Amino acid sequence: MMNNLYDNSKQKKKIAFILPQMNQGGPSRVFLNICDIIDHEKYEITLILFYTGGHFYKEISSRVKVRLAQPRDLFETVMKVNWFKKVKWKIIKLAVRIISKFLKLFFSQSENTNWRITEIFIERFKEKYDLAMSLSEGRSNYFIANFIDLGVLCNVFPEMKMKFLYLETIVNPIILNKMSVKEKGFDDDFEGIRLVTLSRLDDTKGIDLAIKACKILVDKGNNKLKWYVFGNGSDENTNKYSEMIINYKLTDYFFLMDPVNNPYPFVKQSTIYVQPSRYEGNSNAVKEAKALFKPVVLTNFNTSREHLTHMYDGI
Repeated sequence: MMNNLYDNSKQKKKIAFILPQMNQGGPSRVFLNICDIIDHEKYEITLILFYTGGHFYKEISSRVKVRLAQPRDLFETVMKVNWFKKVKWKIIKLAVRIISKFLKLFFSQSENTNWRITEIFIERFKEKYDLAMSLSEGRSNYFIANFIDLGVLCNVFPEMKMKFLYLETIVNPIILNKMSVKEKGFDDDFEGIRLVTLSRLDDTKGIDLAIKACKILVDKGNNKLKWYVFGNGSDENTNKYSEMIINYKLTDYFFLMDPVNNPYPFVKQSTIYVQPSRYEGNSNAVKEAKALFKPVVLTNFNTSREHLTHMYDGI
């Protein structure tokens, strides 16, 4: 019987983390940061994913157990199955999409309707965990609430059954600074102002605002600057922003860069880190830039003052 996660028993405590996929972004990096600092002799770490692959998938430590939400056919196309099973799951997934669209169209259901219907087919995990943590919003939270068994904890503290624990994002400055000098970063001899943004390419992250801001700076005579955005996005968004850059005559100033596993040399070599988002929950990229001692510029979204102190460690 476990009294709490921090007792002195020799048996490892089991902790599960839930993510949709190990793609580029804050949640995946947070998980890797946790794996770097946690004591694997005391805690057995399991990562539960909906989808395989992703930008950071190969960086998962060999000490971490990776489990995939079941049945696999519900989330990804499984090649080694018979044709009948493939057709069956294609029909089910198509039916889920049609029903969810119908409910949202005629009954004003929430955006989570698709997931609520998908839940009907998901298998519950049999293994029990001492602690489970969702690292992203939406389906990860639903999964942890409905398909993860925290039986030991709930038996000891039944009043905690319906409660969640919120933890701040973990950023390790020591590891970040080591990674920032591990690779080369920029390899040109440019001596002007470098602006860097780590972000997926969409309007939520304000990439269109960044391009317009760059245009204003250049028009005002600030022609010794280069703005780099490291991230990926849909073909539609990528093409849209590329066209904006061309139309604004910014091909020498604004650059859409492919995502890299280690962006920290580029952040370290930047003059200013910019986060042009229209809104953010808790930006991991901003915390990492601050940990690398970079001045930060944010758009004034609702939670911006939770990320920095204006005119102290950023603007």
